[in-house]
Amino acid sequence: MDTYANYHAKYVKLAPGALEALNEIRNMAEHMGLITDADTPYTNKVLEALGIKQFFDSITTAEDAGVGKPNPEIFKMALRYSKSNPKVYIGDSEFRDVKGAKSVGMLTIKIGDDTTEADYKAPNLLEAIKILKTLTL
Repeated sequence: MDTYANYHAKYVKLAPGALEALNEIRNMAEHMGLITDADTPYTNKVLEALGIKQFFDSITTAEDAGVGKPNPEIFKMALRYSKSNPKVYIGDSEFRDVKGAKSVGMLTIKIGDDTTEADYKAPNLLEAIKILKTLTL
C-alpha cells in the first residue's frame, strides 16, 4: 500500500480552479470536512502532497468508519464532527456521493454534467461555490 500511496502522492494533481475553490469554501464554511473511501494513511499522504490537508476540519475515511460510501454510517460519522447548518455535501458520484449524503439528510451538490438526483448540480467546483453562496452556511 505504501508504494501505491507514494505513487499517487508523486503524480496526483489538483483540478484547475480547485485550490481557489477550496480557499473560497474554507472562508465561507463554519466546518469543512472530507469523506473518502480511501484508507487513512493513503488519504493523509495524498492530501499532504497536494498541500490541501489544512483546509479540512475533519477527515472521515472508510477505514475510520469501517464502511465506504454510500453506506450511511460513514456520513453519520462525518456529521458528528460538523457544527454547520445546513450540512452540504459536494461530490462527483451519483451512487457513492449523492445517494449516501441524501440518505442522512444532507443537501447535495453534484459536480458533472450528467442527470442527477442531487439537490443542485454544477459543472465544476467553482460553479458549486455560486450555489453555496445562496445557502446559509
